[in-house]
Amino acid sequence: MENSSQINSELNSLDEIFRQGKRVFRIPDYQRGYSWEEQQRTDLLTDIEYLIKSGYEYRHYCGTIVASLNEEMGKEFEQFEVFDIVDGQQRLTSVILLLSAICRSKRESETMNKSEYGEVFTKFVQEGPEANAVRKLILGNDQDNFFQSLVKEGITTATDTDTNSKSDQNLRDAVNEFQDWLKNQDIDRVLRCVCENLGFLFYAPENKKEIGIMFEVINNRGKELSELEKIKNYLIYYADKNSMRSIKKLVNDSWPQILSNLNEIDYTSNESENQFLRNCWIVFMDTNKSRSHNVYDNLKLEWPPDGKDTQKNAIKIIEFINFLKKAATYYVRYLKSENVLDKVEKSWLERISCHPADASVTPLILSISDKVTDQNDRNALFELLEKLNFRFYGTGIAGRSDTGQGELFGYANKFFNSFGKVEDGETIDIHWLKEKLIFFVNDNANDKSFVESLTLDKDEAGNFHGWVGLKFFLTSYEENLRQEQGESIHLQDFMALQNPDASNDFYHKEHIWAVKDYDKFSEKEKKEKLKDKDNVDVNKRRLGNFILLKPSLNIKVSNDPPEDKLEGYFKDPKNPPRTRMIRELEGFFEEAKKEEEKSGNWQRRVRNYWINIYKRFLDTREEKMINFALRRWKVSGLDSKISEVRLDSLKSRNKVYTTIP
Repeated sequence: MENSSQINSELNSLDEIFRQGKRVFRIPDYQRGYSWEEQQRTDLLTDIEYLIKSGYEYRHYCGTIVASLNEEMGKEFEQFEVFDIVDGQQRLTSVILLLSAICRSKRESETMNKSEYGEVFTKFVQEGPEANAVRKLILGNDQDNFFQSLVKEGITTATDTDTNSKSDQNLRDAVNEFQDWLKNQDIDRVLRCVCENLGFLFYAPENKKEIGIMFEVINNRGKELSELEKIKNYLIYYADKNSMRSIKKLVNDSWPQILSNLNEIDYTSNESENQFLRNCWIVFMDTNKSRSHNVYDNLKLEWPPDGKDTQKNAIKIIEFINFLKKAATYYVRYLKSENVLDKVEKSWLERISCHPADASVTPLILSISDKVTDQNDRNALFELLEKLNFRFYGTGIAGRSDTGQGELFGYANKFFNSFGKVEDGETIDIHWLKEKLIFFVNDNANDKSFVESLTLDKDEAGNFHGWVGLKFFLTSYEENLRQEQGESIHLQDFMALQNPDASNDFYHKEHIWAVKDYDKFSEKEKKEKLKDKDNVDVNKRRLGNFILLKPSLNIKVSNDPPEDKLEGYFKDPKNPPRTRMIRELEGFFEEAKKEEEKSGNWQRRVRNYWINIYKRFLDTREEKMINFALRRWKVSGLDSKISEVRLDSLKSRNKVYTTIP
């Protein structure tokens, strides 16, 4: 057999690369999955169309294929050379998918040339009877079965249900696109072009030591890999280099499960996968936030392939892989809550998932999920975590000081790694974690800070319309009002955003006292109202002035003054508002009018008459909302407790609220 290890400066056709069907190409498990998306596949098809139009006058460069002769595996194939693909697997996989689609279209055609179809199929797809078939391109362990079913049968009902990862979805999309494209092509001309006119540089180095350098090149070039993909590749490389079959098998068995779970919660982007990995690394290994953004690099430093303690490291690697697998299931429990049997635990997890931010507490969710088995203890910890997260991060208090993430990450890591142990005179258990979380709230988001975050003094900047936690707060308030009436709501339904592709029935935040309500008054009334504009402005920005409405209801009354809005909300008897927070507004407004009339100002109809009513109205509503918040997010054990808040924005002092211990 002639020497296969050579640098060929000429472009090789697909037929030459496969040596008329006498070569088998294998994509090692440590390689990334199939990642070509629509743009890359469209470029390939466009090149083929151009070549056909040009009359096949030249061979078109399609890239480089770097391969390593696998002599050990070659022993299993008596008449074939076996090569491991080092670089070029994406384009080679795409071309074989296209050829297989061509073969299927010819097989299904009444005018197919059986001998030609059989020759192409044998050279590039599969040779021999099914039981002893030699497959000419073999993908990594977790994709090969799916790939082989696609190249032989195309898209079927069976394969349609086997899509568990981004790579599987990319394979399916490729087959669909190629099949649709071929419907408008001359199949014979496309086949000739693919086999003869697509040209590749083929390089097979003799020096096996180059594989380490090649591995790094693969992991850091071309289409960006997620950190999760990189460490999968590295761990298999580590296992191969140190002859650790158990680790390799564990990775190959675990990754499809991990990706399937992440796919279930739509964690399919690189950033989503990276976020999942960062949180796992924080819990398992390192609480440093900046280092958690480079798990791949730090994992290599922690477990180098040529290190002295490879066997000792192997134990830790196995533990880490098993934790990743469990953590992916915890993510599904947390973000979908469908597999959570206990209703109380489910309710707290759903609430955290609806918060505007959860990055600081997600590692703790993983730690608690892994270590706490008693249901009551789990419920109590998740309740405390929800209250901590909303009080500190949901209100924005965290933005005014240190974010506290490092402290919480430290608790998550210590609880996971030292659970049941005694360290520095402390037993790391459930009571330890509860105390730490309560101390955290006491130091960072006590009742005084909490109330301050929910109120605006007269000279205070800020606008609750821009508060990212407003929708969740209003939804929680609505939930409380309904619970008082024996009713319930589904939080996710209220929190859902508008779907631009479908007319979903969504809620959004709106002003009660409209920003442009002056347009509804006469010129004289406008001038009188504008005299107190600065004082009015802060009231339009305060928490009590916001409500959840459906767009169809708001558009009819958007700039009306409050008294007109309260009537306008109920003008359409066929479509009345269904929220309890709207139904209570009229009572608040009537109470405000009575209070203002008691003052005697109403008889003279001074310029502040309506403005004072609006302020009293918002005071009454906001007071109820803040006192609800103190009950709803109450944390026992705080040093400074506030039992009730009173509001009065008509007093001359700047501070609008007073607190009752």
